[in-house]
Amino acid sequence: MTAAPGGASCTTGGIGGAQACKVSGLINGQNYTFTARLTNSAFAGSVSPPSNSVTPGPQCRLLTLLAEGSGVLTAAPPSSPGCPASFFAPGASIVLAAAPAAGFTVASWSGSLPGPTELQWQWDYTMPVSAAAQTATFAQCYSLSVEMLGGATVDSDHPRATTASVVLGQADFVTGAVQFAATAPFGLANTCGMAIDSQRNLYVVQSGSHRVSVCAPDALIPFRVLGQDNFNIGATNRGLGYDAARADTFFQPTGLTLDDQDGLYVADYRNNRVLFFEPGADSATRVYGQSGSFTSNGANHAATYSLPGGIASAESLQKPIAAVLAPSRDGLFILDQGNSPILYYPATSTTATRVIGQTDFTGSNFGVGPDKMHGPSGLTVDASGGLWVGDSRNHRVLYFPAGSSVATRVLGQPDFTSNVQNSPSGVPSAASFSYPCGVALVDDDESLLVMDNANNRALYFKSGATEATTVWGQAGDFTTNQLNLGSADGSPSADSLNGPYFPPLVDQAERLLVSDWLNNRVLMYDPIPV
Repeated sequence: MTAAPGGASCTTGGIGGAQACKVSGLINGQNYTFTARLTNSAFAGSVSPPSNSVTPGPQCRLLTLLAEGSGVLTAAPPSSPGCPASFFAPGASIVLAAAPAAGFTVASWSGSLPGPTELQWQWDYTMPVSAAAQTATFAQCYSLSVEMLGGATVDSDHPRATTASVVLGQADFVTGAVQFAATAPFGLANTCGMAIDSQRNLYVVQSGSHRVSVCAPDALIPFRVLGQDNFNIGATNRGLGYDAARADTFFQPTGLTLDDQDGLYVADYRNNRVLFFEPGADSATRVYGQSGSFTSNGANHAATYSLPGGIASAESLQKPIAAVLAPSRDGLFILDQGNSPILYYPATSTTATRVIGQTDFTGSNFGVGPDKMHGPSGLTVDASGGLWVGDSRNHRVLYFPAGSSVATRVLGQPDFTSNVQNSPSGVPSAASFSYPCGVALVDDDESLLVMDNANNRALYFKSGATEATTVWGQAGDFTTNQLNLGSADGSPSADSLNGPYFPPLVDQAERLLVSDWLNNRVLMYDPIPV
């Protein structure tokens, strides 16, 4: 039998009755006719007239998509060419995705569909050549596969939704009470700083329960706790009291950061120190602010927390609130809120070699100007080594170029000598602050996120801008500042915030994580694609 056009043919051998053979190499969608010719060892017959026109098509196999929860599972493309919806040809490439991405992960594959190597909300799949119908199932489990900065493209002026899609630390969006127990969802008490390690585990500082919880990327229940004996305890210094610090205790910790090997720095605020933990360790091996002692915790060289603080120095601290690594990763900046400077420590040294915000290491005076601060509460570093500071009590954000102790940019005030709350009129705007605190750089252009604490909102400033283009916590209104949107009973919602203080994070999928301090929770906001 021979096909036209192309001349592809097949031969069958047999004696008597109907015979069949398979012509290979035909193109789907092409019209063909076929002719037959009978031959044997004695003679060859004539070629038959052409058959009716035949158009071969794909072998179409059903792919069933199941989403366990309230979301939707889709396939792209929705079918193979020439196949009905949800049917695919063997070897077809398909992208399976769950929506919302923040709330789903691959739960299981049925039939012969191979499982992925890690939990994820999207998977590239090739329809098997063998086997029949397939089924893919995604489950709604609110996985947090979080990593620092990704490459997704988002809208440049309004990059993320302002209604949260996921809440951590509370059973729902309308609860904001202090929680301690490590049940699902795990409890949080005054959420502070956050960080993500190389395995995508999420670290959350909780000042109210004097601990750091570590949550795996595929679970809402933490598998590790630092600063307490178990997940159900929230005692100061592991129950030892205000004046009995150790290398494994905290007293209202606030900020944290991770180095490239997952070594952990924690700003232990009321123990007046910063602790460094080797990767995986539960006890610190290095201490800043206490002259090498893990058992003293007084301010500026005082022996204990309860004693009056002494004079500041290059080896002392008073209520450090944040610690960030230099871009070269070979030095540490500590924001010493009580003394109002930023201190720089080279390599692993616990003696500072630079001071910003004071004329020398012994100063602890506050003020306003391009080289002074008052109650600084947030710190981040850009790729060049420049520093952004939330100068809280001056109601402004300052930028210090790398190596400089004099700010060259100010947000929230018309000049470096003004410190009006919600400048200039006292009413919130897209360019004003009321006790700004945590700051973070996000996206490829290093746009700035500011936690505007007393205005109960977070603001997004495009790189170089002095007015915000996005506001969280105030239902899109730049002129209001009510906590929890002024709800009658004070309860929160997916759109509200209550005193956000500490810097946010952005994950690999460009989702925003905000530490909602006084609502005792972490909120996740999905990106808005271009």
